[in-house]
Amino acid sequence: MKKIALYVWSVLAVLNCSPENKTESSWLRLDKSDAVLSDGEAGVTRIMVETNVKNLTVSVSGEATSWLTASVTPRCLELLYGRNESGAERSGIAVVHAGDLSEAFSITQPVWVEPEEPEDPAGPDGPDVPDDPSGEIAPDPEGPGNYQLYDIYYDTKGKAKGIVYWISDDGKTAKVVSLDRTSIAWANDKTILVGASSSTDGAANTALLKNAPEGLEIPALGFCAAHGENWYWPSKKEMEDVFAAYNGTTFSAATNDVPANITDAEKAARAAFDKLLTDNGGTIMNEAADTDRGDNYWTSTEYTEAFANSVRFGKPYSSVAADQQGKTTARPVRCIREIQLSGGADDPEPPVEAAFKPYSEGGTVKGIVYLKAKDGSDSVAISIARAEDVAWCTDGASYNATDKNDGASNTAKIKASAAPGTVPALSLCESLGDGWYWPSINELRKIFDVYNGVPFADKTGLFPNAITDEEKASRAAFDHSLTVLGGKAMNTGGASEQGDRYWSSTEYEYNAALYGSFFIFGRAYMAAPADTPGKANSSGRYVRCIKNIFNNK
Repeated sequence: MKKIALYVWSVLAVLNCSPENKTESSWLRLDKSDAVLSDGEAGVTRIMVETNVKNLTVSVSGEATSWLTASVTPRCLELLYGRNESGAERSGIAVVHAGDLSEAFSITQPVWVEPEEPEDPAGPDGPDVPDDPSGEIAPDPEGPGNYQLYDIYYDTKGKAKGIVYWISDDGKTAKVVSLDRTSIAWANDKTILVGASSSTDGAANTALLKNAPEGLEIPALGFCAAHGENWYWPSKKEMEDVFAAYNGTTFSAATNDVPANITDAEKAARAAFDKLLTDNGGTIMNEAADTDRGDNYWTSTEYTEAFANSVRFGKPYSSVAADQQGKTTARPVRCIREIQLSGGADDPEPPVEAAFKPYSEGGTVKGIVYLKAKDGSDSVAISIARAEDVAWCTDGASYNATDKNDGASNTAKIKASAAPGTVPALSLCESLGDGWYWPSINELRKIFDVYNGVPFADKTGLFPNAITDEEKASRAAFDHSLTVLGGKAMNTGGASEQGDRYWSSTEYEYNAALYGSFFIFGRAYMAAPADTPGKANSSGRYVRCIKNIFNNK
C-alpha cells in the first residue's frame, strides 16, 4: 500500500513541476514611454500595449485630468486631449495597471498657436462645422464619388457599412470590407464541389455558388446577401488585399510571425484598422490571442470537394491546394463590395455629400451638426428623424417647463412626471439615445437662423416661394443634408403654405394656464405667449431632438 501511495505522490509531483503546468508570469510592456506632441491642437495619440493580462485599467495623474483622458485595451493605450490654450507647455502622465504591474506614459503638449489662415473651407458664409477628435462625426469625402483608403463607407440611409481597403491604380474603383463578421462553415456538406476556383474574382465565385443547386448549403451566401445589393464573398486574392490594408504592408511583405513579434509599424496599422471597425459598430479583424496564429478567414475560392482556401490574420498565411482546410469547419467570414469613384460608372450608393457634417453614434448617423461654439468647445446636432403629426402631450398636463433657452432642463422636468406615452417628443428623444433632448423655443429659433441663413429678426417673413434667393439656397442646403441621410426636410409644406410647425419643450403661460409653444419653418413665425394652441393638437405638428457634442476642449 505504501508503494502505491509513494508512486501516486511521485506522479503528482512530476505533473505539478512539469513546464506545461507552470503558471505563466504576468508581463506588461508599452511600445514607448513618452511623446512630445507637434502642436497644441486637440487630438488623440495611440500607443501599442503588449501584455498577457486581460483586464487592464489606466489612470491619469494630477492636474492633467482637466485636459487628458485615457482608455486602454490589452492592445492599445489611447490618450485624448483638448487644445492647449493655457499659455504654457503642459505635461501629463497616464499609468497603465495590469494586476500588480504598472507602466507609465508621459505626454507633453506645446501651446496652441492660432493658424495664419483660419477661414472655414466652406467659405466665410458657409456652415461652421467642428473638428471632433473623438471620431463621433462621420468622415466627409472630398468630392463626388471620391473615397480615400480607410474611409468609412455609408449606405444611403447614413449607416456605416464598411471600410475602404483598396483603391484601383486608375482611381476609378474602390473596394469595401464589411464592419461585421460571422463564424460559419464553408459548406454544411463536405461533399459539395461547385467549381468556384477563381483566386481573384470573388464576385464571380459568389454568383457561381449562388446559382448552383448546392447554394442553400453554403452559409456565407446568405450572410453576404443580407448586407444588400452588390456585396459578395471575397476571393483568396481579395482577402489578401484586406490583410494588406489591415497590416499596413503588402501581403507578401508582412512579417511572418505571431502578432507579438511583428514590427511596430504593423502593430500600429492593425490597431488603427481595428479601431475604425469598433468605432463604427464593427468587430476587430483578429480576435485570437496575440500569441496565436490568428483568425483564419474563409474565402470563396474552392480547391477540391472537401477543401477551400482561407487567409490567416494573426501570423499571415494564405492556404494552398495542399492545405487541408475542411469545408465543414467553422471559420470567420467577411463580405466585400466594389464601388465606383469619379470617372467610373454611377454607384447606386454614393458617398454622403452635404453642407453639414453627419453626426454618428455606434456606426449609425443620427443627425447633422448645425452649430458650433465660437471657441470650438462644443457643437450641437439636430436629429434627421422627426416625429410627425404629434401632440405636445395627449393628456393636457402641465409641467412648469417654461425655460425659453434650456430645452434639456425642460425635457428633464417633463420626463420626471409625465405619464408613459403621453409626450411623443420624449419617445423620439429616448429612442435616439443618451443626451438627446427636446429643444426650447429659443433653441428652435437658433436652428431657424442656420436653416434660413438669415437671422430670425432679419427674415423675409413670406411664404417659401417669396423669400430671398439667399434664404432659399440656405434652406435647400440644410434640407439636402437631412434628406441625403434618409431624413426629411425641415419644411415639407408647399411653396405657398405656412409650413411645418415644430413643437418646442417650452410652455407659455397665458390666462393662468400653460400652453405648448411652436415655431413655423415655412413662413417663419415663433409663437408668443398669446398663442394658445391646445396641447392635444397634432395635425401638421412635428418634433425633432437635439444633442450637445463636447469636443474635449
